[in-house]
Amino acid sequence: MSRDLRVFATPDALADAERLRLDGCLENRVERAIHAGLKRRKAPAGMPELGPSERVVFIDKRGLVARLTRTRSPLTGKRAWLVVRVARLASPTRKENQ
Repeated sequence: MSRDLRVFATPDALADAERLRLDGCLENRVERAIHAGLKRRKAPAGMPELGPSERVVFIDKRGLVARLTRTRSPLTGKRAWLVVRVARLASPTRKENQ
C-alpha cells in the first residue's frame, strides 16, 4: 500500500467523531486503520449499504467505523479518501476488531 495516502474529513464526520469522543485526529486514525488493513468493501450489519466507491474502516475496538468515499485532494488533485460519517456499531464483532 502506498505511504502517499491522503485522508480528509467532512464537517459532519468531524462532528460525529467529536460526539462519539474519538481520541486523536480523525484523519490520522483512519489512515492508520487503512494501513493496518481494516478497510472493507462491505458494510457491517446495521449500516446502510455502500455505494461502488465507498468503503468502511474499523477505527477502534469499541465499534467505531468510518464511512469513506474516493475523492480528489483539493490541493494537489491526487486521489484521496474522504471520511463522510463516523458511527458506532451496536455490537462490534470480534472478527472485525482484530
